[in-house]
Amino acid sequence: MIEMAFKEFYQSYGNWPIDGKGYSLYVMHNGSGDVLYIGISSDSIWNRWFGGRSHISVNKTEIGGKLNVSVTGIDLIGEKIIDHLPESGEWKIQLWDIKEAAEFCNSRIKAYPFVETDMINKLHSILNVRQNSHPGKDTTPESKAEKKRKKEAEETARRVFG
Repeated sequence: MIEMAFKEFYQSYGNWPIDGKGYSLYVMHNGSGDVLYIGISSDSIWNRWFGGRSHISVNKTEIGGKLNVSVTGIDLIGEKIIDHLPESGEWKIQLWDIKEAAEFCNSRIKAYPFVETDMINKLHSILNVRQNSHPGKDTTPESKAEKKRKKEAEETARRVFG
């Protein structure tokens, strides 16, 4: 297992000492060290985060010689990270290979994708809502962006459902 800051993970694309090393499972922690999310990929973990079927969409456009970058959280973990930038760039991501994750979890079936479920149930990740018998409690302070999204959702629910 290796661990790095999330921004280091993003910036590592194209210069990956870890690419092709067998890392398939990832564990994302918030700034308090709580396990937010656990995922697995049969492809590159970096591509799972930022490529096709991604958690975060990064769009770069150049207009009049000026680079514009926009990021969007595609799912719960992507939104959590985007909502907490720049602090979330320092949050830790761990990359595990299947064998070491299976050993850590005492998995009966030491194969992809069964180890992901075992890891979720061992670490009680907060944002994994399926396959999670006892999700942990999110201690990440609510960001302004989260408060705004929650207020907009409540207003929309009142309009739609009365």
